[in-house]
This record gives sequence, structure tokens and C-alpha cells, in this order.
Amino acid sequence: MKLFLLAALVLSLAGVGAQEVLAPSLFVATDPLGANLRVDDQPRSETTPVLLRGLGTGVHQLLVYKAGYRAERLTVTVVAGKTASITITMAPDSVVAAFPANTVLKIAGSNRSTTGLQFRLPGGRYDLSTEGTTVKAEPVFEDEALLTLAPWLGLGLVSVAAGSAGIDLYFKSQNWGGLTPFTPLLWASAAVELAWYWALSDRRTRWEKSRMPTYGPLAQEGAEKAVFSTALAERANLLLSEGDLVGSEAVLSRLVHEYPEAYQVPGAWFRLARIHTLKGERELAQGEYRLVAETLQDPEWYDRAHKALADFALADAQPEKALYHLRQLTFVDGYFEPAVIAAQIDELVKGTPNAP
Repeated sequence: MKLFLLAALVLSLAGVGAQEVLAPSLFVATDPLGANLRVDDQPRSETTPVLLRGLGTGVHQLLVYKAGYRAERLTVTVVAGKTASITITMAPDSVVAAFPANTVLKIAGSNRSTTGLQFRLPGGRYDLSTEGTTVKAEPVFEDEALLTLAPWLGLGLVSVAAGSAGIDLYFKSQNWGGLTPFTPLLWASAAVELAWYWALSDRRTRWEKSRMPTYGPLAQEGAEKAVFSTALAERANLLLSEGDLVGSEAVLSRLVHEYPEAYQVPGAWFRLARIHTLKGERELAQGEYRLVAETLQDPEWYDRAHKALADFALADAQPEKALYHLRQLTFVDGYFEPAVIAAQIDELVKGTPNAP
């Protein structure tokens, strides 16, 4: 029985499909999920993963941002009649650290108890040292060497400019000549260096204010979450390959509920829908397919979800709904054959007089 269910699942995951030509579109997927978007400096209401439809043909500027991660700027080119796909792995803009061996963290001029807490430190370099049970985290300003050098360079330029001016004035008093062009140039260089020094000082002041960490209860973060979600996905796939649908369902359910931002979530929801289809839980399966097709629009699973919904509609004698879902296919993953689905669409159109 297990082998039969497994074979049915494999066949259903490898279905066939296709569509009509769509307007230029772009899939945007991120790891982690849930990033916000701006397209050509215009905010979008959707979060990743998402299929952006109706983009004009040509070059577009894309900004992807999410709290706790560095914003990513990309230039993408959209081609008429095609759907492109990009996947962005977002880098954290901070580091999460805990200090279980210490009781106090000293940073940015403040002391904070470390018991039962983890700290999100702004990205950058830190010099760590300990004094008894206190750990010190001294942020390292990247231009500290320039800031140290700048006043000495300014003092040198002012001294040379003053000396040059003194020599010029002496020569003029002796009627040996006027001011040389080097003196104004030296004073101008000193003024520029002074402005540079003040700009560096101001940047360092603002940088120091941004070094204050945030903190909260100890929890799984970042790389640790990625390791656990990946392990769950691999475990679910192994159980699936062994024909254990019940065990795989339990692991996939844990994955989507405990790690909702994990990159594997769209695929997990799709597999849950397939399992529920095989178990005869049609309404639950349709809801999960819609989640993948309409909300978690990942390029790898989007077409398969719409094709599954089209199959449900055909089984329920709803050709208009089947047509709608078939026409949403993008073929971006190469999973379906366009000509096959095009023929299916033509056949449905002929048999559905009121079809658009």
C-alpha cells in the first residue's frame, strides 16, 4: 500500500501542463521569506516570494529589504512574453550573540545583565575582552586610523601654510617679491583637510550611537534556524521516499509552523497538499494549493500548484476555473510542456462557450 501511495505521489508531483503568453513578469524569491519590495522606487504591498505581473518591458530597479538584513539593490531586465526568476540570499545586518559564561555585557558605555538574554549587535568588528564575570565588546570604527591621522595632518598643513605665509610676508617687506601661489594652495588644502576631519568626527559620533545593541530572551536565530529547517525538510523527503506519508506529514507540518520564514516552506506546503490529496482531504489540499499559488508564489512550486487546482476544477466540472488556473502557468521552471497545456486550453475553450 505504501509503495502504491508513493508511486501516486511521485506521478502527481511530475504532472504535465502549459499556458498562453503572459505579460512580462518576474518571480522574486528570498532566503529568508517575507522581504519587502520596491520596484522602480515604488513600494509594493506583496512580500516575497512573489510573482510580479504587468511589469513594463525593459530594465527595472529592484530594492529588497527586511528587518535584520541588509537591503539588496538589483537591476533586472524583463523581456516581453517571458517570466524571469531571481532568488536573493539576504545577509544579516547584525550578529546575534549570547554570553552564558558572563553575567554582565559592557558595550557602548552601558552595562547589561546577560542572564537568559541574547544580544543583537550591529554589524561590524568588535574587540572582546573579559574582566571577571564582565565581558567587554568594544566596537571598532573602520576609519579609526584616518581619524587619528587627520588632526596631525591638519596641524602639519597649517604649520607649513603659516611658515610659507611668513616667508612671503618677509620677502614682500624686503621688496623681494609678493605672495607665492603655493601659500593660498596650502591654506586651501588645510581648510579641506579640516572639513574632512570634522566630517569623520561627525560620522564616528553617529556610528557610536548606532552601536547600542538590542536584546531579548534566548531563542533560535539565523544560521541555527536555517540548519534546523533544512534538517526537517531532508527528514520529510526521506520519509516520503520510504512511503511514510503520515510521518512526512508530521515533519512538514512542524516545518511550516515552527519556521514560517524558511526558504523550504513553499515546497513543504505543496507536499502537504499532495499528501492530503492522496488521503482524500480535498478541501484541505485545495486550501494549501491556493496558499502556494496565491501567497507563497515561489517559482519552483507556483506552476505545480495552479496545475493541481486546475485538475481539481476539472474533476468538479468547473471548466472556467480550470482555464483560469491553466492560464496562470509561467513555465519558468521548465516543469510543464507549454504545447501540451496550450492544447488543453484550446480544448477547454471550445467546450466552454462562455469562457473568456
